[in-house]
Amino acid sequence: MWAQLSGMAVCLANLPTCKAPVVVFSDANIDEAGRSTVFGAIAHSGQVCMSAERVIVHKGVVSEFLGEVKRVGEIGGVVL
Repeated sequence: MWAQLSGMAVCLANLPTCKAPVVVFSDANIDEAGRSTVFGAIAHSGQVCMSAERVIVHKGVVSEFLGEVKRVGEIGGVVL
């Protein structure tokens, strides 16, 4: 686990202007991650310093995560 966290920290440190990233690991609660990501991106119309700017998702859960983000967006009337 530490190696994964260290690797992710290196990845984040190398991203240019990596303001407010959302990181979704393979063992994340995908429902909660999807809801939190949508909320973080649209709360206050994205005009706050902590709005979600980048989303980094483990490749093993990308499809499931995108499905949840789309579902949450559709419920809230967000066009994705």
